[in-house]
Amino acid sequence: MGELMQLPCSIPEKFSSSGGGGNMEARVAKLESDVEHIKTDASDIKTDIRDLAKELRSDIRDMRKDHRSDFRILIGFHITTLVCLIGLLVKIFGK
Repeated sequence: MGELMQLPCSIPEKFSSSGGGGNMEARVAKLESDVEHIKTDASDIKTDIRDLAKELRSDIRDMRKDHRSDFRILIGFHITTLVCLIGLLVKIFGK
């Protein structure tokens, strides 16, 4: 129970830690550049989303104003129609 058995292990060449070759510095520089571009793109996307959200809020606010005035006109029409019908019924059945 006190003895450990060592298993044979073979790591493929592409996964071995050989230092990454002679162009490791250039690859890291390219990765850093790519990450900077990704950060810039993400920042631009955030700005675009904020602008769209502001536009959407403004459009919704305008639509609500329009709906309020439309609703008031519709209620006025209904009240006028109701008064006319009541007057007609009084004229017909009020004799």
